Amino acid sequence: MRLVPTILRFVAGGVVVAALPLIAKLLGSRVAGIAALIPVVSLTGFYVLGSSRGMAAVSSAAIGGLTSLPGVAAFLLATYLAARAHSGLWPSLLIGMAGWCVVAVPLAVFYQMSA
Repeated sequence: MRLVPTILRFVAGGVVVAALPLIAKLLGSRVAGIAALIPVVSLTGFYVLGSSRGMAAVSSAAIGGLTSLPGVAAFLLATYLAARAHSGLWPSLLIGMAGWCVVAVPLAVFYQMSA
């Protein structure tokens, strides 16, 4: 793995995460939620993937990412419901991750078996 792309992903992701409280303060929590899903990792990851493995790999990875959206939706919905129930920050995030696992793991197994 080359060091520069790794540092680029780390810095870009860190800038977005660090900016979220400011975005929430200035524009509201819902806009911060939109900003939290900026595809910084996908953008830089696809760049590195395309540079090293070519456009067919980017195309395949993009479809893989698209099929992961139900897992992301499950994470967001479970986190929302837990937070609304005042479960606390860490429990809400862990419940969200559990929601993601319930959807994403079976999808990953299915796609791996059907490949």
